[in-house]
Amino acid sequence: MSKTKIPPKTVLQLWMRAGGRCQFKGCNQVLWRDSLTQKEINNAFVAHVIADSPGGPRGDELLSPALAKEFNNLMLLCPTHHKLVDVNPDAYSVETLREYKEIHERRIEYLTGFDENLKTHLVFFKDNIGERLPAITFNQALQAVLPRYPSENEAGTIQINLANGAFRDHEPGYFASKQEEINRLVDARLRQRHDIDQIGHFSIFALASMPLLIHFGQTVGDTMPSDVYQYHRNTASWVWQSPKEDDPLYIVEEPDDPGAKEYSTVVLNLSLSGTILADDIASAMTAPYCTYKITLPLPERDYLKSKEQLIQFGVQMRTLFARIREV
Repeated sequence: MSKTKIPPKTVLQLWMRAGGRCQFKGCNQVLWRDSLTQKEINNAFVAHVIADSPGGPRGDELLSPALAKEFNNLMLLCPTHHKLVDVNPDAYSVETLREYKEIHERRIEYLTGFDENLKTHLVFFKDNIGERLPAITFNQALQAVLPRYPSENEAGTIQINLANGAFRDHEPGYFASKQEEINRLVDARLRQRHDIDQIGHFSIFALASMPLLIHFGQTVGDTMPSDVYQYHRNTASWVWQSPKEDDPLYIVEEPDDPGAKEYSTVVLNLSLSGTILADDIASAMTAPYCTYKITLPLPERDYLKSKEQLIQFGVQMRTLFARIREV
């Protein structure tokens, strides 16, 4: 146990540079609030990289007394990791702990340097998928929106939850009732807040059946500045991945028969996460129609990984809509 009295200014500097969080790599625990009760407490230990006594963890005859009160030799740690690094000094060397401290403080400085115009409001849209209500977590959203940051804490997240409707997805009236609920909630929780509260940006996270996602996107439209995020199963996160040279390119197919374009009914086949067969479309249609198609060389459900792919999809859709109108 350290007996050195650290100057209050140094302790304050440490709290500020650490952002009030544990500096152990991968922990980042908030140290001013109890995670269970949410009550404010001081749960921090001011720990020495080189112990303040030669016989302590990572102690040194010359450096221990010289660095006992030095900011660069101090870390802010939670109780668990304060004990861990001192019980295992060989596993957590001076070099390792200094690296943890430097990386953590650099990250805090970076994150607190964002301009206010990068503020965003988180929007969680979800409905049952089968019998399961998907989870969208605040912490995952935090990672995804960087360098933007939420304008409010978790309690201020805008929730559009359709899970408690009167109809099940196999019952008549299900989609009509859900569409009406989406219209009402988008107007009350997004459009009115955008207009009245002057909200400048939304970050949208959505998990629901495809028809509801389409209607939600159509209802939100493009009049309210927003970014949309995709859940990636391979990384279990919402963070857009970097584009790759071998990302699949969209393939646009128009009707083979020129006369088919005279039909007033147009079918748009989006075979992206899987293949929609022409026979399945024919069995669902009652009037003559022509089919336009956007697909991939190998449709599969996890193809959409980068934001650039999403942007390119929007370009392809707008181009195809313009082409259809021309015909």
